Amino acid sequence: MKRIAPVLVVTLATCMPMLVYAGSGIDLKQIVKDSLKNKGQSNDAQAAPDSPASGSTSDHSSVGATLPEVMPDIAGIKLRMPLAQQKALVAKINPQYKVVDVKDARGNVAGIEGVAYDSDNRPQDQFIALQDEEGKVWFLGRVQKYGRGNYIPKDTFVAALNGKYGVPTEVTPNNEDFKWIYDRNNALKDRRENSVCPGSAAGEVSGPLAQEISKLANSWGISLKVPASFRPTCGIQINGSLFTTVDDRNMITGSSVQIVDYKSRFDVANKARAKQDAARQKERDAMKDNKPKL
Repeated sequence: MKRIAPVLVVTLATCMPMLVYAGSGIDLKQIVKDSLKNKGQSNDAQAAPDSPASGSTSDHSSVGATLPEVMPDIAGIKLRMPLAQQKALVAKINPQYKVVDVKDARGNVAGIEGVAYDSDNRPQDQFIALQDEEGKVWFLGRVQKYGRGNYIPKDTFVAALNGKYGVPTEVTPNNEDFKWIYDRNNALKDRRENSVCPGSAAGEVSGPLAQEISKLANSWGISLKVPASFRPTCGIQINGSLFTTVDDRNMITGSSVQIVDYKSRFDVANKARAKQDAARQKERDAMKDNKPKL
């Protein structure tokens, strides 16, 4: 196993309290529509990647590619844009959504969530957007379970993902897990440079502060986690996971997509830590002339 040198990682415990709820999947039709729309505007749209050889991840990235001026989105909700300006769009993603504010443990609005349920009252489509202290979106996630008769051919799904997000940095051999990794300068990294961002397909979720927020995790096993540790080298990471059955690995029965702005969260956490350190130092300085009374 290749080992990489440890990097500074900060946690956002003081800036991102645990989320609580008052009471998100991928819309393939919309993705295909977006993909076709993009292809209609440009003949340079990238094709779906070939299936990689078994036993290794495939590097499909275009070295030197950068994020477009328009930030990546899920169902039209864009990263780094004010959430307040995009809230009305959430209900339009799925007319069956029950839309609620997501609040932190202090009662502050941390984001917005929409959830739709199937005929058995099981969650089957969940979308969530979280905002930072300036009200801008730093986390987007959507999870979805497709009902029988609505499964999606894998090749169609992979082509749609490539059409929407471009050629990924990494794809697993089974074409079911995808990563798009950008550094702090918005440059797309290839597989050899993927250590700038979290290695896990679900982001920096192995730490004790990562929070499972998927309402589809228990019933369908489709996970979506909010990371709470952020490394200084990572800019934006997009993660996609496709789910199949053992009976047919070529049909997609569920999906998970998340976009995380690691850069902004690291900077916020680092700034908060510096502020705390300064406050502690000021307190120490105020006590430096104290003497014991013996």
